[in-house]
Amino acid sequence: MATDIITKEEAKRKLDSGEDVIIVDAREEDVYTGGSDQIEGAIHLTSNTAHEVFAGLPKDKEYLVYATKGEENLSKKFAAFMKQKGLTAYAIKGGYEDWRDSGLPIEPIKAKGTPLL
Repeated sequence: MATDIITKEEAKRKLDSGEDVIIVDAREEDVYTGGSDQIEGAIHLTSNTAHEVFAGLPKDKEYLVYATKGEENLSKKFAAFMKQKGLTAYAIKGGYEDWRDSGLPIEPIKAKGTPLL
């Protein structure tokens, strides 16, 4: 199953237009906790935690997945896995760094234990 790719501009348009989308931060735990920011409104799922929560994710939403630019294949694989589980998912091209460096909205990483949805 091929992974659909979305540009940061397309992702931002979806968010701004009020489309029912969820941003998924798929960065590995050590990268995520070693950073200080995430894309605004993102939930954090890793390959270790995803299996536990996929069943509870709404199927009527679109999921926009990102990792770091160097882990772009990770976001593609993660989005493809979500599609296999019946979810509509896209990988954001360029990863977190391209998003941040373009001046798009970011926020401090949420504390552990923050509800996913």
